[in-house]
Amino acid sequence: MPEAGAAKDGYERRQLSGSWERRGRNPLVGALVLVVGLGALYMLVQGLLVNGFILADLARRGHLLEERRGLEMFAELYRRYRPVILAVLTATQFLIFLLLPLRAIRRWHTPQLPAYLGLRRFAPAGLLSVAGTLFLLPVSSGIASWLLSYFPALERWSQVGNALIVDPRPWPLAATLLAIAVTPGICEEVLFRGYLQRTLQRRLAFPWHFLVSGGLFALFHQQVLSLPSLLIVGFYLGFVYACFGSLYLTMLSHFLYNAVLILLANFPPRWPAVFNLEGDFRWQVVAASATLFAAAVAGMGLLRPGNARRLNGL
Repeated sequence: MPEAGAAKDGYERRQLSGSWERRGRNPLVGALVLVVGLGALYMLVQGLLVNGFILADLARRGHLLEERRGLEMFAELYRRYRPVILAVLTATQFLIFLLLPLRAIRRWHTPQLPAYLGLRRFAPAGLLSVAGTLFLLPVSSGIASWLLSYFPALERWSQVGNALIVDPRPWPLAATLLAIAVTPGICEEVLFRGYLQRTLQRRLAFPWHFLVSGGLFALFHQQVLSLPSLLIVGFYLGFVYACFGSLYLTMLSHFLYNAVLILLANFPPRWPAVFNLEGDFRWQVVAASATLFAAAVAGMGLLRPGNARRLNGL
């Protein structure tokens, strides 16, 4: 059943009355403009707050880490200002990626926020998406490791980023999970799946709505060598939303994906059958996970038509 006809369903005739729902206006334009604008605002505000605080504190201390040079200096900055950076990440995501989109949806589209976003219970079959997330982890990590192996300088830079998330003490680890797993799992899913993809589904047929939203999701992270992995993750989360119509499932999958990566970074695995000496997934594990991931996606695909009709009917 094509999903492009969703714009004319009964729900929209009854409930969609915002400023972007008037005759002659295309709600997709409003959604794309808002997402791009919020992404730019997020980067600007985050950069100003973090960099401003760091520069002010270094000036107050009267030195600029004279004993550190190059990548070591950035690693030291991440370690020293880790609480501030994580706090800014959390606050700006909740403000810019959650509160502002919710206000925009209410004014531009409908006051029925839970129905529009897809905040609904899901069938037990939806838990298949959780298994798919676990199978996806070795695949995306393997692709990222393979690409980084061709760029040693960028691989060293990626290791510097671990200074921001690696601290296995209970409270720092809890702060990391809150800022990099819980917060994106809620805020990014509301913005990219609940709002952007939901709006795209009203005019674009399957699979274009989740390909567009997943592509923007990947580009937003601004990580060139991780782009293939981020694209797979973005497409997968969008596919889950298209299949089951529940934002709770994509939130859970997003949280699980980020949380496992954080835990693996903080507690280096010592399972020779699964990981090599560098802590990367062995190619046999990646290949097996890719097969299981494909099977999970195929299983969800078999469930898609009925769920797509339910989503379109809201």
